Amino acid sequence: MKNKIYNVGIYTRLSQDDERQGESLSIENQKNLLTRYATEEGWNIHFTYVDDGYSGTNFDRPAFQQMLNDIKNGAINLVLIKDLSRLGRNHVQVGHFIEDILPNFKCRLVALNNNVDTGDINNSSNEMMGFLNLFNEFHSRETSKKVRSSKKSCAERGMFIGPYAPYGYKKSDDDRHNLVIDKEIAPIVQRIFKLRSKGSSYRGIAVLLNEEHIVTARDLYYQRKNQANPHK
Repeated sequence: MKNKIYNVGIYTRLSQDDERQGESLSIENQKNLLTRYATEEGWNIHFTYVDDGYSGTNFDRPAFQQMLNDIKNGAINLVLIKDLSRLGRNHVQVGHFIEDILPNFKCRLVALNNNVDTGDINNSSNEMMGFLNLFNEFHSRETSKKVRSSKKSCAERGMFIGPYAPYGYKKSDDDRHNLVIDKEIAPIVQRIFKLRSKGSSYRGIAVLLNEEHIVTARDLYYQRKNQANPHK
């Protein structure tokens, strides 16, 4: 294996639930760890695939599908991941990927933290992959249950649980479940209500605000994060 040329696809993934686990699972951490390892092994890094904000139970992820195409067209012959849960948290689909797709296209898999290496037939950790994938799926289900229970409890107590504050409001710096008036945007919202109360149509109000270059709710969100709106 040492003499074979490997073109590596580094795959990284982070879901919203994973973000609660801490910095160690961050995309940047995964990239740094895997890039350093591939470099030390003398492998060629073809591409780093990133699915940021995608659940492991859904395999229709853009970067994962891109990697799958690169495996099938021979662009990469080794997939490098931090651990098996990064591939996904559905043991049937992960199992199909590892046991059917990868061998069919002569592609090796290395899951660093699980000590899994399908290119090493003497690696005893490979025999634990099925169990690890089952555990990852169970963990995902239990996390989802806890999140749903927490959201229900918050809603019953009148706490805001949405990911984004409504236009004209902000999440309190002291408590993200509490909304406070966005003083910068409040006059715009008040104007919208006045226009509507005087008979203006929704479209008419939207056209007027666009003509005056009033920032939309989505654009405002990304402006405040100093990011470009990826939906444009």
